Amino acid sequence: MFAPSGTNQKHVPFGIDPTLVGVWKREGTVPPTSTFEITAQCAFLIGGPPSPVRFSADGLTMDWGGIQYDHHMGTPGQLIGIWRNRRDGDEWYFRADGSVTVHWSSTEEYFGHYQLVGDQLAYQEFRATVTTHAGQVKLDPPYAPDTSYGYVVQNGIMTWSDPTDGSTVISFDKA
Repeated sequence: MFAPSGTNQKHVPFGIDPTLVGVWKREGTVPPTSTFEITAQCAFLIGGPPSPVRFSADGLTMDWGGIQYDHHMGTPGQLIGIWRNRRDGDEWYFRADGSVTVHWSSTEEYFGHYQLVGDQLAYQEFRATVTTHAGQVKLDPPYAPDTSYGYVVQNGIMTWSDPTDGSTVISFDKA
């Protein structure tokens, strides 16, 4: 902490409370349908459990977790490349380094990383930069306004609360 020259105010840089770092699930969900990871690098990631992936139609169709995707770029039958979701038109660009970009519309995209183990594909999406300060957790998403909550971690449960009235917004268990 330091006091800027000519003032008596203290400046405290934002960072992440280390008790928040880790993988979390919504409190009470067994097995977890989604996981929420907070990294030491201040990333807030959301992921689902791995789902089976298989290729058909000479590698031009991919079925991932019951959703059909059409091949648009890359080697047919391999994940690396661009795949378009038949249901909603989202384009998934899988790269060899494990990163992925998802184009939700012509102006919005999200990014994250994936892991393909055997025929199981898992994806984690970056949702926000997360920082903590003075009992508040602040989410700074790339395409939306910042959001802040009060937070507390006790007995392996992280609870976020409305900063105006203290009511519980969501609770997480360590995964």
